[in-house]
Amino acid sequence: MLVRLEEGRWEFAAIRPGGRPAGLWALPKGQIQEGETGEDAALREVTEETGMAGRSLGKLGDIRYWFNWKGERIFKIVAFFLIEYETGDIGVIDEEFRHEVADVQWLPLAEAPDLLAYKGEREMAELAVARLASRQAGGRRAGTGAGRGGGADWRLTGRARDGYLPRPRGGTPGAADHLFPGSEIDEQAHEREVQDRPQA
Repeated sequence: MLVRLEEGRWEFAAIRPGGRPAGLWALPKGQIQEGETGEDAALREVTEETGMAGRSLGKLGDIRYWFNWKGERIFKIVAFFLIEYETGDIGVIDEEFRHEVADVQWLPLAEAPDLLAYKGEREMAELAVARLASRQAGGRRAGTGAGRGGGADWRLTGRARDGYLPRPRGGTPGAADHLFPGSEIDEQAHEREVQDRPQA
């Protein structure tokens, strides 16, 4: 989960996966490649799907869920990492990844529970809010702008983009909280959740 501090408020980079309706926002993510750690994959996927890069501030948590694929019940674990923005321009994505991402925007982190389409990702956003609040509080106690332990410099720049649509309150997620839009299996899981989710 890529974040930045802009004009005193936290923002996160959200993507609209290719082929998904306007207003459906998700977090960058994807399959771990051979030789990668989960953290390596998270950093790579953020760059591939947003055009930006950052440094990891550590793991946020795991999401575990079951889904069905061609009659087979499959169990999946997805690891999320908190990543501090360092460089790059939002939406400047290599052509080979363009089919995976229809849009990229900075959105208010405090509104993530209303904006993100999938329950598991909303839970990760809540963990990110708590982690960042703790770091800021530690930094104030220490008389610096950075939190203890991570040594992160939160003096970041950039402009937010408008045009996002909030998720309606009280909306219920579908059967699967899909987290990997890049694979054939997970496209099916995504489709089921989009169909099940109440529309605005």
